[in-house]
Amino acid sequence: MRATSEELAIFVAVVEGRSFSRAAERLGQANSAISRSVKKLEMKLGVNLINRTTRQLSLTEEGERYFRRVQIILQEMAAAETEILETRNTPHG
Repeated sequence: MRATSEELAIFVAVVEGRSFSRAAERLGQANSAISRSVKKLEMKLGVNLINRTTRQLSLTEEGERYFRRVQIILQEMAAAETEILETRNTPHG
């Protein structure tokens, strides 16, 4: 099973916010839903991406590599959508 774009976006939000609760607030979802999504992603990949402690959140080595690549993927997806939306609004002769 492959990761969904939503799972990728949630993972990035958790890492960027350095918190599951900040990601939940930013994305308008329950904290438990964010945690489940990241856990599901980790299960799909077969590795832990995040070291969880009560005080701080840090990435595993695999998590760091995955985060760098996922950021690029999400940026490219956003750029593709922007490009299509811009051409859709341009008159064609």
